[in-house]
Amino acid sequence: MAGSATPTLAYPGPRSSLAKTVPKPFPVRRAKAEGWRDLGILVVAVDVEDGLTWEERELLRQIGNRLYGHRPETPESATTL
Repeated sequence: MAGSATPTLAYPGPRSSLAKTVPKPFPVRRAKAEGWRDLGILVVAVDVEDGLTWEERELLRQIGNRLYGHRPETPESATTL
């Protein structure tokens, strides 16, 4: 048939009997938001959390140190002046 476009098929995913064991991506940000809203649990990676100022990260670090003890110093968490 001249002029007819060939249909494109969407990729249905892995074709294997093991396909149901392939892990689905975990929505980390959504889990953090739901934990805060539903349970009052705040999950923050102090050294890498985007959207926090230095002062906010430092405040959270001080609270964590007071509640749970000091973390070992790592190159990523070292603060330089």
